[in-house]
Amino acid sequence: MSLLLFSIAVIFYTISQACQHGKLGWGLFWSKDSWKNKYKLNHVGFVKAPNTWYYRTFEIRYKEKFPFSATLLVSLTDGYHLTQFFFKAFLSTSFVTYSTLFGLYDAGLYFVLFGIIFSITYKIIT
Repeated sequence: MSLLLFSIAVIFYTISQACQHGKLGWGLFWSKDSWKNKYKLNHVGFVKAPNTWYYRTFEIRYKEKFPFSATLLVSLTDGYHLTQFFFKAFLSTSFVTYSTLFGLYDAGLYFVLFGIIFSITYKIIT
C-alpha cells in the first residue's frame, strides 16, 4: 500500500514541477500566471493589502480574493498549489502505511521508483 501511495505522490509532484517549469498550458488554473488567482483585482490591477496583523504576519502584498486564499486555502487557487497539496497528502499517508519489504534496501527501491515514475510522468504530460 505504501508503494502505491508513494507512486501517486510522485505523480502529483511531477505535475507540480511541470507546472512550475511552465510546461503545462491547461488554462488559467495551470498557466504561469495562475499564482494571481489568489488576489483581488480591480480595474487598475491588484488591490493593495489592508494594514492588518494577518497581512503583515504573512507578508501578503495584495488583498486576498477570498479569505485565506494566499495562506491556508492556497491549494484552491492554482494548479501548482493543488498538486503540491495532493503530493504532501499522499506522501504523508505513504509514510504512515509503510512496512519494510527488504530492510535498508527499501531506500534504494523508493529512490529508483521515484526516478522512474517522475521520468515517465513528465514525458507523458509535457
